[in-house]
Amino acid sequence: MTGRQALYLHIGMPKSGSTYLQSLLEGHRPALRARGYTYPDAGREAMFHAALEMAGRPDQWGLTDEAVAGAFDRVLDAGRRGGGTVLVSHEILSAATRKEIDRIGERLEEFDLHVVVTTRDLARTVAAQWQERVKNGVDETYAQFAEAVLAQRPADMTSTAQGFWHGHNVPWVLTRWERLVPPDRVHVVVTPDRSAGPGALWTRFAAAVGLPADVLDPLSGAVANESLGTAQVALLRQTLAASGLEQPWTALVGKRWFAQTILSRARSARPVTPAPVAAALAEVAETWIAELGSRGYAIHGSLDELRPSTPPPGTPHPDDVSADDLVRDLPDLLGAMLRHEVDQRQTIARLEAELREARQAPSRRSRWSR
Repeated sequence: MTGRQALYLHIGMPKSGSTYLQSLLEGHRPALRARGYTYPDAGREAMFHAALEMAGRPDQWGLTDEAVAGAFDRVLDAGRRGGGTVLVSHEILSAATRKEIDRIGERLEEFDLHVVVTTRDLARTVAAQWQERVKNGVDETYAQFAEAVLAQRPADMTSTAQGFWHGHNVPWVLTRWERLVPPDRVHVVVTPDRSAGPGALWTRFAAAVGLPADVLDPLSGAVANESLGTAQVALLRQTLAASGLEQPWTALVGKRWFAQTILSRARSARPVTPAPVAAALAEVAETWIAELGSRGYAIHGSLDELRPSTPPPGTPHPDDVSADDLVRDLPDLLGAMLRHEVDQRQTIARLEAELREARQAPSRRSRWSR
């Protein structure tokens, strides 16, 4: 024991269930506190802003550097005040450069630090990351994205990686983070597939940070990142391309409102990585399994689960969306948008009425005072 306050820094990976875990931690702060753990409460979206400040591009999310300045220190201050073991989590941190990790390390010197990474098989990750890019306004088919991913694949999974692999190549990500912690303080949590049942990811994560899994109900208040089906992704890609939206409106309206609030109501088959791409990613998975298993990390789950499964014959390609599929839910979606427009107009009318009332109030008070 060092006598220093323990801090578990969960750095992602992106699309590995991090939103689900963060929602559980946020929704169960009192239960965590009763067990001696603090998930810092430093204001709305504080963790997100802290990660952007230290390792992200605020402009890509419709924010400015000034809007996120000081957020990481505020999160740490809230952790100090809360006491006990501190849990900090955001997937943006996985893409931190060496220089950014050094900046983070300077702020964490007083803590007894552990690094936690959640990761899942690459076939699911690639399909999910393509969807995320479309949400962020990138007009790109799955085929185009997958081609770029495979073309940028590094020959050595422990060396410098570019593009998708910079933030998704787990051995290389952890090589960077070992600047701050030795291997025995790195925890690799393998995200199980859906067959493991609800709560399995939480059980593994809880073990990684030293919590009993029953400290909270993993089905209570949990929020998963909104996932779209292939038809919705196609509709979103075409709509954003036609809209000409730029930041901050791409993030605020295109992603957060249209994609995550409106389109997420519809359902279609999830994008599945095609067999040829999955086979190429399986080769990468084998190198991951060998590398991660040899480093002395604490492994929660089985590294064998990182092997992508091959989709059955006849599985549609993510880009193969018929016109009928594209418009099937369109009336419901447009109906929701019309109802939203009514709500907006009613809110504007109410605010305008309140403003007129406020402007008239001084003149009435002036008459009464005579």
